[in-house]
Amino acid sequence: EMSLELIDFVAGCAGGCAGIVVGHPFDTIKVRLQADSQGKLSGPLSTVKDLVKREGFWGVYKGIESPLLANVPIQALGFG
Repeated sequence: EMSLELIDFVAGCAGGCAGIVVGHPFDTIKVRLQADSQGKLSGPLSTVKDLVKREGFWGVYKGIESPLLANVPIQALGFG
């Protein structure tokens, strides 16, 4: 039988992962818009269209490794 602390830790890991997976595409789009110094992108939807056209669907998850490695343990400890 798993201890309550271990269950809380695993739940924190799962919650941390879910938060990053859901929020990361929005951060990617925000950063692309902020970095567009030439004004090629007119808004979030055009940014998504351009990103998917150039890099494929998974382009919105580019660079997700770092937030997962940094934030998931913090969330796990916060719950555990």
